[in-house]
Amino acid sequence: MRIGTRRLTAGPALAVFSLALALTIAATFALLGDRVWIGTILLYTGRWVWLVPIVALGVIVGIADWKWLGVQAAAIWVVLVGVMGLETGWHSLMPKPGGMPIRVATYNVEGGDRVALRMREFVDAHRPDIIAIQECGEPLQRTLASLLEGYQVDVSAGCVASRYPIDTVRAMPQSQFNRVGGLIVTTYILRTPAGRMALTNLHLETPRKGLEWLQGDQIGSAPARIARNITRRETESRLARRWVDSASLPRLVTGDFNLPADSRIFRTSWGDLTNAWSAAGRGFGYTRLAGWIRARIDHVLVDDRFAVTGAEVGADYGSDHLPLIVEVVLRR
Repeated sequence: MRIGTRRLTAGPALAVFSLALALTIAATFALLGDRVWIGTILLYTGRWVWLVPIVALGVIVGIADWKWLGVQAAAIWVVLVGVMGLETGWHSLMPKPGGMPIRVATYNVEGGDRVALRMREFVDAHRPDIIAIQECGEPLQRTLASLLEGYQVDVSAGCVASRYPIDTVRAMPQSQFNRVGGLIVTTYILRTPAGRMALTNLHLETPRKGLEWLQGDQIGSAPARIARNITRRETESRLARRWVDSASLPRLVTGDFNLPADSRIFRTSWGDLTNAWSAAGRGFGYTRLAGWIRARIDHVLVDDRFAVTGAEVGADYGSDHLPLIVEVVLRR
């Protein structure tokens, strides 16, 4: 390969190609994800597959000219961070701000029948002050109060358990969602020792209703179906954010957004809030388990009246999601 007057042999050429390929893949995810149908397909498939060719090229580079392994390492880093969403958690090393610490858990329990059998184990392991649950089925709703001693439990519009008193519960009218297929957006006003705060628990539309058209004999209609699903999810997310902003208190948003952090929809509607995993998590933070696909679509977001001091993904307690547990500080 020649770049100007410089001649590159196999090792350097493959290293440069790997870095260019990694940057192209990362840019494709950032620019096209939930913007056009092909970008959405990429966004919700297993991202680790993009690491395979980069690592394979790295082996060849190491054999051909090991001095170019630094460039190859940069290509791997771009995929790990820019595509797979790796977080180093360096923010958590900063001094903790003053204020009242609050542990928050968000968990899509897939109905909750199996999770209910281990709910006490979950609480003992993580000791959350607030638990926001999505896909909380009726059997779990009926038993949640007895499972969670010391919590005030509300199941009127979703399921939330809080060690702090719940003053009011306001569910976003479903009439605002009928035309876009929305699910649940509910705000709880909690009375904490540091003052009142607004917790919004939500579960937004899934991209699966568009992506499922890739299967079967109607694959030709998939691009149009996915495009309509993008528009529906974009509208729903914008309405949900408007509802969240209607509270003048410190705002904390939890739930199954069905959006990864690099989705254009997520960045547009929620990007100005602090994402707890991006601020304090270490690793990939995947919370959705779907065969060979792993995704981080469950989030805890806070406004600038909170600081995030920790984030972890919990164990599998019997759902197709994993719980996300976050520690925040309500600033004084």
